[in-house]
Amino acid sequence: MLKKSVAFLLLILFMLPTILIPINVNAAGMSLAPIFKDNMVLQRDKQICVYGSGNGHGRITLGGITKEVNATGGSWKVYFEPMKATTEPVTFFYDLSGNRGSLKNVVVGDVYVASGQSNMALTLSNTDQSSAAAKDNPNLRYNSYGVWDTFTSTNVKNFSAIGVMFAQEIEQKLNGKIPVGIISASLGATGIQEWTSEEYCVCDKYHRDAHSKAYDEGRGPHKLYERHIAPITNFSVAGVLWYQGESNTRAVEAEYYFDAFKNMVTNWRNAFSDQSLPFYTVQIMLFGGDDMKDSDGNPRDEYNIRIAQGEAARSIKNVTVCTMLSYEDTAKGFGYLNIHPTNKKPIAVALANAALSTYYKPKGDYTKSPEYSGPLYKDVKVNGNTAEITFSHAAGLKLTDGEVVRELEVRTGGGRWIAVDGKLEGNKVVVTLDSVSKLTGVRMGYRNHPSLNLYNGAGYCASPFLWEDKNAKIEHLPLNVWAYDAKSHWHRCDVEDCEEKFAVEEHTGGKADDCKTKAVCDICNRKYGEFGPHKNTTIVNQTETYTGDIVCTECRAVVERGKPTQKSNGLTVILIIAAAVILLGGSVAFIILKKQKSKRKQEPKN
Repeated sequence: MLKKSVAFLLLILFMLPTILIPINVNAAGMSLAPIFKDNMVLQRDKQICVYGSGNGHGRITLGGITKEVNATGGSWKVYFEPMKATTEPVTFFYDLSGNRGSLKNVVVGDVYVASGQSNMALTLSNTDQSSAAAKDNPNLRYNSYGVWDTFTSTNVKNFSAIGVMFAQEIEQKLNGKIPVGIISASLGATGIQEWTSEEYCVCDKYHRDAHSKAYDEGRGPHKLYERHIAPITNFSVAGVLWYQGESNTRAVEAEYYFDAFKNMVTNWRNAFSDQSLPFYTVQIMLFGGDDMKDSDGNPRDEYNIRIAQGEAARSIKNVTVCTMLSYEDTAKGFGYLNIHPTNKKPIAVALANAALSTYYKPKGDYTKSPEYSGPLYKDVKVNGNTAEITFSHAAGLKLTDGEVVRELEVRTGGGRWIAVDGKLEGNKVVVTLDSVSKLTGVRMGYRNHPSLNLYNGAGYCASPFLWEDKNAKIEHLPLNVWAYDAKSHWHRCDVEDCEEKFAVEEHTGGKADDCKTKAVCDICNRKYGEFGPHKNTTIVNQTETYTGDIVCTECRAVVERGKPTQKSNGLTVILIIAAAVILLGGSVAFIILKKQKSKRKQEPKN
């Protein structure tokens, strides 16, 4: 019995360290994050973070520099100093608690996230450039579904057409000196809320339950951000290519798109720890008619999406917009256009030009400043009933047709929006509305299918815009035009449907000059009162027995009736006497006959 007790105690003592010290079950499970694969591109000139999951001890060797890794919290990171761009592969070895290996063909260059919905996801094979853009290029890499590949004439056809041609354009303009990597993160028919984390979502502003079960399994607000963006936020990138907005054109959502986009940009910049992270965006093209409705019968609102995209480029640092309203596919039935234009080259070139102008030129990699956007409204100055609009991206500002700037509206002090024509004066547009004394807003292209004719010299269409005086309140002001009736005149109120009258006065002015006009009011210019005098007359209907009527030769009115002449007076008397004699003779004969008849009645009969 004693021997058994001693054996039991020895067993407890032997196991005690195991009981008190937890076993590191993840020690053998250390691994690199899925983004780290053969053929990848690491971001140049920024701190490089290599990261992964698991617990334990390991080391990473990058470009000949080794860093130790000690992980205890289920995830780990190790940082390397920024590296210069190189087309020559750099060494990448890892030893993670016995999980050893190396990554092959790793280069250092510029990495872009290509995100958005179907127009960004559309593959090269489905575009007009399917054959021409399918080329081998070992300097260009693509990450799709977690796998890095170099560009070959075969596999690029399965990648985003915009991503492929953007990378080709950048690499060509930089003479092949800087490798370019594209990380695909796009999905058709997705809203901006799906690419935004819950912390930054503005879904509560939409007039619907954005967190409802209406989305398919695995879809919905924040899901795509969590699945595709959050896992790569430790991976440094050069910028974001963003082409999205068509799925937020429901009328109850579109007015909040600027807030949603601004929050998403803030979300991503904070997550990537890069407050200057560039966003190169594409303004959605024309695709719906002005009467287009969604599946629930609600109107679609493309214009507020475009206005928000232009405003983001105007007001958010390091956000650019490519205004592509001049590039469309052939119109389809019912006046609608192709929501998926197959000519993606102009879009890719514009995005590349945006990066070349705003990123590569300041870094000293490029010497030119190619245009990528149409005119963006810069400022609006109002003086009474005149507004002066200035633009950026306005070199060579011109009208493509007509003599006036189309699709402009102004808001009056009474809150009404009225269509006006604009005058192009140098690099600005001037609008005036004579009927009012005050303007509180200007907008252009404020409908789904505008026909804009304002372009810059590079051939890019102006961006629709909306400017409003945020402090303006609706005022009951008199219109500068007169309303009137037959007796008086007044000014109507600028506020629509208001019946208030201003400055009511009776007409006043000089007499009319002739019989075809009335007097004209000196104030309102209204014709009123009696017609003027007859200046030219003639005699008509004149005979030997009638003097004739006096008639106006201008208006043919009878000024004075004629009278019988003297020659007709004697005949008239004779006729009157004759008539009297005839009447008298008839009366006498009637009386005589009546008496004879009465006498015969009184004589006795034989």
